[in-house]
Amino acid sequence: GMAKASASVAPQVVGFFNSTEDHTIGVGSPLYSSPEQLEGKECSPAVDIFALGVVLAELYTLPKTMSERHYDLRDIRSAVFCKRTEIRDAFPELCSVMTHMVAKNPKERLSLGQVKKLLKAISDKLPPR
Repeated sequence: GMAKASASVAPQVVGFFNSTEDHTIGVGSPLYSSPEQLEGKECSPAVDIFALGVVLAELYTLPKTMSERHYDLRDIRSAVFCKRTEIRDAFPELCSVMTHMVAKNPKERLSLGQVKKLLKAISDKLPPR
């Protein structure tokens, strides 16, 4: 069935995330967690857009080693990923979408509807991965 909130209390994530580790204390990975999650701030649906943006970008990097993966994820999270010439030139439309998905400020991130619309519009220009 549908999940329903049992109270009007905001979920607490403080203590579940440690930005210096590869794994969280609770669930998930800080490499995919939004800045507001890592800081223990209030979360919104924008945290999912951030994580989706990181995953989408990672699909187009195809790192060969864990070291490459960590460098790629660091660049994706800090929004410098699409400043790399090889990525920007290969996927200009995708870079625009991904950059807006991983914006540090959650209010600057795209909504799920916007992501869907933009990805659908550029899907014929993207190589399969």
